[in-house]
Amino acid sequence: MKPRIKKPLIAVAAVAVLSLAVPQATLAIGTGAGVTISNTATVDYEVGGINQTDIPSSPAGNSDPAGGVATTFLVDNKVNLLTAELAAAPTLASPGQTNAVFAFN
Repeated sequence: MKPRIKKPLIAVAAVAVLSLAVPQATLAIGTGAGVTISNTATVDYEVGGINQTDIPSSPAGNSDPAGGVATTFLVDNKVNLLTAELAAAPTLASPGQTNAVFAFN
C-alpha cells in the first residue's frame, strides 16, 4: 500500500508560496502610519506534476477556490526599543518565584 502524501505536499507548497511573498513585505517601507493596505494572495501548486486548483487567500483562511477575500490592515508606527539590564550580572528568577525585580534602562 502506498502512503498518502498529498497533505504534506500541499503544506510544503503553501510554505514555499508564502515564503516567496516575504520579500514583497519590504515594499511597504515608507508607507505612512494610518494607511490602510489591502492584499489578496493565491496559492498555486502541483502534486505529482498535476496542477491543483488555485486557492485564494482570506483573513480567516480559505479552502474555497471561488472564495478569496482581501485581507486589510492598518499600517502602524514602528517602535525600536533597546533595553539593557542595570545590574552588573544578570538577575535570575525561578518558575513560581514572586516579587523578582529586574531593573532596565
